[in-house]
Amino acid sequence: MVDLHARQQAIDPSGSYIVQAPAGSGKTELLIQRYLGLLATVNQPEEILAITFTRKATEEMRARIGAALWAATRSPDGELLPHEALTRQLAQAVLAQDAKKSWQLLDFPRRLRISTIDAFCANLVRQMPFLSRMGSFPDLLDPATPLYLGAVERMLAQAHHNTSLRARLKELLGHMDNDWRSVSERLESALASRDQWLEKVVVGRQDPTAMRQAMTAFLEKQVARKIEDLESRLTVEDWCRIQALAIYARVNDATNAWYADFADVDPVRPKVGFEGFSSLKDLVWKASGGLRKKPDAKWGFPKISD
Repeated sequence: MVDLHARQQAIDPSGSYIVQAPAGSGKTELLIQRYLGLLATVNQPEEILAITFTRKATEEMRARIGAALWAATRSPDGELLPHEALTRQLAQAVLAQDAKKSWQLLDFPRRLRISTIDAFCANLVRQMPFLSRMGSFPDLLDPATPLYLGAVERMLAQAHHNTSLRARLKELLGHMDNDWRSVSERLESALASRDQWLEKVVVGRQDPTAMRQAMTAFLEKQVARKIEDLESRLTVEDWCRIQALAIYARVNDATNAWYADFADVDPVRPKVGFEGFSSLKDLVWKASGGLRKKPDAKWGFPKISD
């Protein structure tokens, strides 16, 4: 009942609402119902605007609204579910307004104003060439990968003359194993998603301490999530084997205390954290790279005499 009431509120054209729900919960149909509800109250269909982020979502929404209008012109095939009956009822109200105002939406579905936010803004600029000072409208490049690549190349070229930039790139390369290709790809990807971080960087320049704290908290959360995933991927049998090795190493007085996080671990509900997995990594992986052939007495595994 709570969900039904919330849905009824969301399609009420007299108010504004924010809908937050997981995937597959019916958000798109709810948006279609609200659009149909608003459409039945206006003099011209262009008065109602729906904005999405992708062209795919735009076309999907337009197609589903068109399908709802066409379905409302004929008798339904079988009994409708409650949400389907509501969509049909709203679509019939739109068709009644269509007939009254001579919209002819079924013949001219492009009168429905459904667009991406980029397309909407571009349309506004086209309508005001003098105010926007754009003149003829430039071509839109999608995807804009070549522009991101050019920006990265120019930035790297500037490093020859910019000591501060060169120092920052040197530090970045140190974290990326001096892999220029990987650095370039990461920077290109970051430019493509700049809407997610650019504002935070601007704020961070005003308060670097708060920015560092926020970034550290985010990184810690991501690391914790990965560690929980690792803990869940190992079976109870795996944890029992690791625990047996840890107990053996502790009994043999290993100088490297890697076993400390594993000797008493609960195989059913393991919690070893970042330090524990770092110790486990050091046990099986050499600092110079590659798997260890065998651990030695330092790790609690002394050579057994014949």
